[in-house]
Amino acid sequence: MTLTTSELKAFAQATMHIKPNGIMPILDYILWDGSTLTKTNLSSYAKYTISSNIDKPVLLEERVLYALVNNTQEEEIEVIITDKEITYKTPKRKVSHMISDTVDYPKFPDNDITEGVTLNTDVLKSLGIAANFADDKTTNFQYVYSTSNDIFATDNFTMYFKQFDCKIPELTLSKEACKIVSSLDAAIHTCNANIDFFTTDNIVYGFVQNHVKRATYYNAVSGIDKSGGYLIPLSAIKSFCNGVKALSKNAENVCTIEGNGIEILLSYNNSGEGKIDTMNLPIAVMFNPFKFEASKMLDAINLPYQNIYFNPFQDKAIIHTDEDSNYMGFIGARL
Repeated sequence: MTLTTSELKAFAQATMHIKPNGIMPILDYILWDGSTLTKTNLSSYAKYTISSNIDKPVLLEERVLYALVNNTQEEEIEVIITDKEITYKTPKRKVSHMISDTVDYPKFPDNDITEGVTLNTDVLKSLGIAANFADDKTTNFQYVYSTSNDIFATDNFTMYFKQFDCKIPELTLSKEACKIVSSLDAAIHTCNANIDFFTTDNIVYGFVQNHVKRATYYNAVSGIDKSGGYLIPLSAIKSFCNGVKALSKNAENVCTIEGNGIEILLSYNNSGEGKIDTMNLPIAVMFNPFKFEASKMLDAINLPYQNIYFNPFQDKAIIHTDEDSNYMGFIGARL
């Protein structure tokens, strides 16, 4: 029997964000059952439909299989299964591993719900962007949240908030789940008591639901006027912040942005290290100095836009853009 190389590469791409479990050795394997490949780390599941079919389920050791897949130009890989081992073979090369019992491999969760909510590209990509703002170290802030028409994420200092005209299910998704579904063009969302499913034509993802107290964010975003601010090229701020991070050993990297009526000045001055960095943008506006950490600013502007409006007030700054009227962000936005 054979497996198609292009399908194996597509499966690897579709599951690249499923982090290794690191505890259960059996999760280093892919389950080939019938015409599907399944991969899981117990919090994220993926079931991918392929053209090849097998009568009896078998476990494929991912590391061994892809040592061949990623180093061949052949369109197909021959799979030879004996009582003791599995061999993957092309005309020029073959690799093998011992047979492992499938009985302990986690079962893909049941998804017998037929009706769901269709999520478009904009929603799915926004989940991926929002994941950049979540904080792995803080329970309430390590997830991306959605309600009926918005998506929100924060690390309690930077914030991402976007509203939509379409219906969105209420979700509490891990950063891993958001990164996975963000590559999809569209998906149908369904759920049971414990799993959120995202289904496309040839793959179904399942994510174990996170039952945590949802972060409250409406107080932070309600009544905000997005009409003000100073138009700044996003690439300029990214370039400055990356330069400061490369220049300084200081983890905080406190910088200043201000408008003096002639230009916008970005500056970093660490007298202890003797490190100074400045950038001048020929934008004739005036606003008071606003202090920020370079690393935090990079988090706040990890966005797919060309230009942003930067509107500082007190110890916070609103970020918005003409390129997406439904988006709004903060830096310094503690909830």
